[in-house]
Amino acid sequence: MAAKTSLQSFVGEYYANILLLDPNLNPLTTISSRRAKWYLDRGLANSLGPDGVYNERIQLTFEPKKNSSNKFLQTVLPTQCVMCATKENLTVHHVIPVAVKRFFPKEDKDHTRQWCVLLCEKHHLEAEKTCRPFYEKGLQAAVREAQVRHHDKNKLLFKLANVLNAQNLITQAVIESLTSEELGLYGAFLQSLSTPPDSFKRLKELIMELRAAQKKSVKAAKAEWGARYIIENGGVQGIKEIYRVAFLKLNPEFLPEGFLVDSVELICTQ
Repeated sequence: MAAKTSLQSFVGEYYANILLLDPNLNPLTTISSRRAKWYLDRGLANSLGPDGVYNERIQLTFEPKKNSSNKFLQTVLPTQCVMCATKENLTVHHVIPVAVKRFFPKEDKDHTRQWCVLLCEKHHLEAEKTCRPFYEKGLQAAVREAQVRHHDKNKLLFKLANVLNAQNLITQAVIESLTSEELGLYGAFLQSLSTPPDSFKRLKELIMELRAAQKKSVKAAKAEWGARYIIENGGVQGIKEIYRVAFLKLNPEFLPEGFLVDSVELICTQ
């Protein structure tokens, strides 16, 4: 069964449409309100106010390391669902699922604004149903395989913990009430355990260690699956094409130009 998708909608304008300019007033890129505030608070930029197109323009007080003339970076983007143009209950949808993208090389993880689109909750769920079959079964199988490796040992440790926990419930008053025969049986039981008095504490530590080892094993299994999945599907570009085609089949009528392509230059302003 597929995992339940938890969507988090936001309120307000997602695209702030604040234009960043270099010291010579050449346009660089649009940035978020938070990023603009970061520059302004540190005296790294000055506000020039709106101009009828952009909500605000800010001018850097230093020369950026790299400029870009790519028009996509300077596009004014509407905060609306790319399927139906609604402005209500909007969410951010990663066209390339995070479960897959996290295994991309670092240079392919960064600066991928054009691979994230806005969808209302209804269309987001539809998009998830479309993309999940491409990766979910393989990823879940890799996780289960990693968990099975620890299952038997985990089960044994919990059984021992239950035994020792029962032992700890036997109070001194109970022991004093035992007959000589019962006390002999209890002594034989303790001897059979062949463990020190703090064995229950140590057993709990072992369980915690096992859980940590299992978590590490699952993480490694996911990474191994991710690397294999990317290679088997034509590398990063092959993966992008798979999910691009799948998303476009949903007919995103209001998808802005420049999305779902890799012709965007990177820009470094620090």
